[in-house]
Amino acid sequence: MNQRKKNIRLLLILASLCLVIVLIGVFQGQRDSGVGNRDLFMIEDVSEINKVSLESKGGKALHLEYSGNRWKVQDTVEADPNRISILFAVLNQVKVRREVSISQKSMIDSLFEASGVKVSGYSDKGEAFEFYVAGLSGEVMTFFRKSPDGKTYVVHIPGYQTYLAGIFQLNWLEWKNPILFPINWRNLAAVQVTHADDTDGFSIIPKDDFFGLKELEATDTTAMSDFLDELSLIYADQFFLSTNPEGQRIVPEVFDVEITVRDIGQRQHVLKLSISNDNNYAVGILNDDLIVTMSKPRARKIVKSRTDFYPGKNPMR
Repeated sequence: MNQRKKNIRLLLILASLCLVIVLIGVFQGQRDSGVGNRDLFMIEDVSEINKVSLESKGGKALHLEYSGNRWKVQDTVEADPNRISILFAVLNQVKVRREVSISQKSMIDSLFEASGVKVSGYSDKGEAFEFYVAGLSGEVMTFFRKSPDGKTYVVHIPGYQTYLAGIFQLNWLEWKNPILFPINWRNLAAVQVTHADDTDGFSIIPKDDFFGLKELEATDTTAMSDFLDELSLIYADQFFLSTNPEGQRIVPEVFDVEITVRDIGQRQHVLKLSISNDNNYAVGILNDDLIVTMSKPRARKIVKSRTDFYPGKNPMR
């Protein structure tokens, strides 16, 4: 008899647990599936988008626009193609995870009010989409809503733990292409390198169907090829406006080298670069208006002397 009571008690406990599990599943399902459309913010065909505007609270609107076979920031500066790719990957793959709870609404509304960004996309046919984004970077949570006062949803890309809001919160300098010299073999006209001690500088000019040093009768073509490749690929880790106090604090009084690159359209780019500073990174000024930083090992690849191009001497190999 006692055993029968124990069995009945165990069956009741099991039934209760099953009921709790069912109720939890129903509640969770309602919470997660109540959005109805998990593709609410997904842009299926991003190939038609040729302009994206990002407008933050109290800030100047930032415009990304496709023009002349490349993306530009604020109609003038070439955009970072990697970040453009990330932006469109987010737009194309974003999914709604759930609607935010009522208990979170006040906090989320304050977040949108303080740091929300209005995102608008356009194609040749006109406005293609519009939504608002905010986020909590510390918690890696991103929130989207269709209108300023609309329902708010937690969004994600399935399989990735990524702070999606971050790509919409970049300033225009962070969108700028980090490549410092927009050159290639076809548009390069000349390079001038001047050292601070005024010794061992050199000029690169078209020579013998390739490029060579003006100061040398013969140039190591492999060393020249390697140097021009490094020059075309050199990129900054960070940009500051020359008027930015944070950037001004790291600028040295004297630069180790000045590199001037001119293309066939007579556009000129000048980089003053310091490696022998007290920072653990190289610091430079590009075209007198942007302060740039990069790793010292990377910077050393473009700080060369005339002797590095003597025939038979190729320290880059």
